[in-house]
Amino acid sequence: MYWPSERVGSILLSKTKTKSGSERSSMASKLSLRIDQEMLLRQMQHHVANSLQIAASTLSLKARTANSHDARPHLMNAYSRVDAPKAAAVRLDYHKGA
Repeated sequence: MYWPSERVGSILLSKTKTKSGSERSSMASKLSLRIDQEMLLRQMQHHVANSLQIAASTLSLKARTANSHDARPHLMNAYSRVDAPKAAAVRLDYHKGA
C-alpha cells in the first residue's frame, strides 16, 4: 500500500516518544524538509517527462510529414531515443507501486 509522505510523517511524529519539545520540533523540521524534497523531486520528474514528451511528439510529427523518404527513418530513430526514458520511468513507477 502506498502512503503519501505527509501521512507517514504525521504517524511517525505522533508515535515518537521524545524527551523534550525541542527534540520533537527538530524531528518535525527534518521531516518537513524531507517531505519538501520529495515533492520537489516529483515535480522535477514531471517537468522532465513533459519536456521529453513534447520533443518526442515533435519528432514523430516531423517523421510523418517529412517529404524526404531518407529523413523518416532518422527522425523515427531520434523519436524512439527520446521516448525511451518514458518507458523506463513507467516501469520504475510500476515496480515502486505508485
